[in-house]
Amino acid sequence: MLLTQWEFYPYFGDVQIKSQKLPDVSAKIIELKPHGIIPFEINVYPFKNTVGLNSYLPVVITSWNNTPYYTSNNIYIREITGIEIIGGLKHLLDYAPYEKKELKLMLKLNKTKQENEKYSSVLMVYDQFGKMDSTNIYFTPFGKRISLKNGSEILDTLSTEFLPNN
Repeated sequence: MLLTQWEFYPYFGDVQIKSQKLPDVSAKIIELKPHGIIPFEINVYPFKNTVGLNSYLPVVITSWNNTPYYTSNNIYIREITGIEIIGGLKHLLDYAPYEKKELKLMLKLNKTKQENEKYSSVLMVYDQFGKMDSTNIYFTPFGKRISLKNGSEILDTLSTEFLPNN
């Protein structure tokens, strides 16, 4: 797209501007060579797969740019019925070449009808290029309870390099 830009400075007098129609411009792809690079990788890591019913569940999502150029990527978290996703469902991340990013959020099971039942779901994360990862999560009556304060402290110090085995 061609743009014409004009700047006007204070001038005492009449100004007349004439514009002309630009000629049509076209382009043709002569050769298309796929570069074979998958632009992004994405992984989801819950702090634990199973927590207590009234718990907050810290989650880290990693995404990294596999390309030698600066770029952006939209990260989406699929909405889960009955579970609040604290931190949002959509995130736009900017990357330097080969940069890895961590996105941190928390999950909280909404008020339950039965205090002695186990609730399970799938946490699914995907990006605009179709890369996806998922994990099963469980809220159980006998799972370890993580408070909001403890969950926040875990997220502050949590790195995917040091996540415990679930």
